[in-house]
Amino acid sequence: MYPAVRSSCIENIVFVGGSNARALSSAAASLGANSYNIARGGWKITRENVDKLIPDLKELMSGLPAGTPIVLFCMDNSSFLAASEEGGLVPISKCVEEDDGYHVNGALVVAPERSIQFSIEQLRRIISEFSEYILYIITPVTRYISMPCCDIPEHVTNFQDPDFLGQILADLTKLKFSLRKKLSPAVILDGIELVCGAGCSKERVEQTLKAGCASDPVHPNAHIYAKMALNLIEKIAPTSNTGGNSPAVSRKRSWSA
Repeated sequence: MYPAVRSSCIENIVFVGGSNARALSSAAASLGANSYNIARGGWKITRENVDKLIPDLKELMSGLPAGTPIVLFCMDNSSFLAASEEGGLVPISKCVEEDDGYHVNGALVVAPERSIQFSIEQLRRIISEFSEYILYIITPVTRYISMPCCDIPEHVTNFQDPDFLGQILADLTKLKFSLRKKLSPAVILDGIELVCGAGCSKERVEQTLKAGCASDPVHPNAHIYAKMALNLIEKIAPTSNTGGNSPAVSRKRSWSA
């Protein structure tokens, strides 16, 4: 099990995105990869952020071996919305005075395809600019499934629904297939599968996710990032070409996004 990790055949990986990307980069480094990241908490796919990212990422990649994989774990902050009782959709936002945290003012839903069309267009820009590299895009993992954002009754109003998590997972699966159609030749990796492994039952997936997100409404526990890093390295190992099979030395480097 995990032959790529045991053989240390992955030497360099670049991570792009928000806090999840930064945490996954750290987990990959702990497994022996030279893990670089352009990641910042709260980072979201916007035209301005992508404008800044492209030159920074080009500069970083220019100093790394040819074939270094680029992993974008950056859709989380675009892929979840709050739905009102009337069916309107609004971003998850800092909508509570004197509270710097993010809140779901309504029911938590996965953004429909039309709502993330702009994000898809910006991801296409990145894919086009880095066509000589293999890009991996990790689909969002769940959030607010073990606890709501706060105790305000109007927030995450569907939290107590019997199929709350099941519906979120079903919609994330639809999103994954949509991204695979729209973002080729980038490789779309199922974030939930990276957490749980392939072939898990629905019950096992839900149990793993709830247990792994028990202490933070948005970010998984450290062991979840470790599992994701293990499974990620196994998936990208066959197509990476980062300069040989010599043992990698753990090293982290961060650039501002």
